[in-house]
Amino acid sequence: FHGLEPQVIESSHPYCDNMEVTQHYTFAATDIVQVRISFNNLTEIEFYDSLELSFRGVNNSTAHQRFYGSNLDDYILEGHEFQLNFTSDYSITHYGYSFTATPLTSSQRIYSCNAFIHDTGSVYNNVSTQLIQSPHPYCNDLTVHQEYVFDNDDVTHVKIIFSNKCRLDWFDRLDIGYRDSGGRAVVTSFVGDKFYDMVVAARSFSVDFSSDFSVTEYGYAFEVVPLGGEFEVYDCERFERDGGEVFEGVGVRVIESAHPYCDGLEVTQWYGFGDSGVGKVRFRFDEMSEIEYFDSLVISANEVVQRFTRGARFHDFELPGREFNLTFVSDGSMTEYGYSIRLEPLLEELDPQDDLTSEEEMEMLKFAYQHLN
Repeated sequence: FHGLEPQVIESSHPYCDNMEVTQHYTFAATDIVQVRISFNNLTEIEFYDSLELSFRGVNNSTAHQRFYGSNLDDYILEGHEFQLNFTSDYSITHYGYSFTATPLTSSQRIYSCNAFIHDTGSVYNNVSTQLIQSPHPYCNDLTVHQEYVFDNDDVTHVKIIFSNKCRLDWFDRLDIGYRDSGGRAVVTSFVGDKFYDMVVAARSFSVDFSSDFSVTEYGYAFEVVPLGGEFEVYDCERFERDGGEVFEGVGVRVIESAHPYCDGLEVTQWYGFGDSGVGKVRFRFDEMSEIEYFDSLVISANEVVQRFTRGARFHDFELPGREFNLTFVSDGSMTEYGYSIRLEPLLEELDPQDDLTSEEEMEMLKFAYQHLN
């Protein structure tokens, strides 16, 4: 292509099975630094078929991006040329692809991977909400480290709110880290499409992002909201010191880890319901609950044990009695959201021979709790 006009590139509609197509495209005009790929809304590619675009990415390496499905996002290619590879298997086919390739000059450059790898972060001198993001999509073969600071003593925490578009390839990774009030390094890792809002218990934090040599995805984008004053968060430091609780009455309670929890934790807690009419406790996990493969959560009562580790899925269960122990251990690797559990005390018939009042038993439970802690 010898001009600066957008060009439409498409397959046959529908495409055929058993296809293997390779095409090379170049925008020959000077000062072309990027090409924006915008897909027609009719585009649909069967899951086992593939459209792949290749181009020269960061560090002069070859970047590859695979497309399939429908409702595809725009994509930015670095440089002025790219290669198209399309393959289809022997099964069903769809409409195919149709996209507009728009050349961009240096004055039109979009936040690109080349700019991304040189972005070292920011110092914010105000307390307004900020946006932090990768390029969309990001490139492969990236290693990026950034530091962010709110330079205001009134800021004590930072809330991070992720866009619902966030997605990384499963072999790429985003780490958000900070140091808590005790000086311990806290790191939360994100891969795939598992992103959740979190609170940084500090006014500074780091962002580390890495991608391998394979396909890439949309990337990440999140707002950072500075918090201060009397704001409190149940962070890893408080979680680690929390020895449990004696609950008065028979109301529903919620117990949880820090979100996300930290690595290197070993937390032991004891919980009890003071009402003597409680015969057992039902445990219901929030759907967000998730722990890393090598971390473990163990809940036990009266020699009955529920253990969650090595990929075991959380499920609701009941334990006999009105008190239980909880142990949570995390290793030195990645962490996840953690757990949030709804406790439902279930009543049973009182024994008429029981000569202890609920007040007396409550005092006994409180004594046991204080003794264990």
